Amino acid sequence: MKSIALSLFIAFTSLTVCAKSLTDSTVKHNKKLFPVTTRSSIYSNGKFAYAELVYQNRAIASKIWVTGKYVSQDLINAVGTGSSASQALDLMGDDGWELVTAVTRNFDNGFEIYYYFKKDLK
Repeated sequence: MKSIALSLFIAFTSLTVCAKSLTDSTVKHNKKLFPVTTRSSIYSNGKFAYAELVYQNRAIASKIWVTGKYVSQDLINAVGTGSSASQALDLMGDDGWELVTAVTRNFDNGFEIYYYFKKDLK
C-alpha cells in the first residue's frame, strides 16, 4: 500500500512540475498568445445602458412594460402592446438589448418576472 501511495505521489509531483514549467515558458515566450488586456477592453468600451422589463401575470389579466433611460419610446409602445413575455424579449433583442438576468416573484393572484437588460453604448 505504501509503494502505491509513493508511486502516485511521485507521478503527481512530476506532472505538476512539468505542467508548471510548460505553462511558465508558454506565457513568457508567447505574448501574442496571452496578451495583457482588461475585461472591458475585450468586450466593449465599458459603458452600458440598462433597462428593466416586467411581466406581470395575474388571474384576471397580464401586463408587460419596459423602463430605462435609453429605451426608445417606440420600443416602450411595442412592448406595452405585446401579447406575451417571449414577444417582448424578442423585441428587446432585436433592438440590441442583451438579457443579463431574470427574477421571479410570486404574489397572491399571480407572479411577476423582472428581466434586466444591458446595451453597449458606442
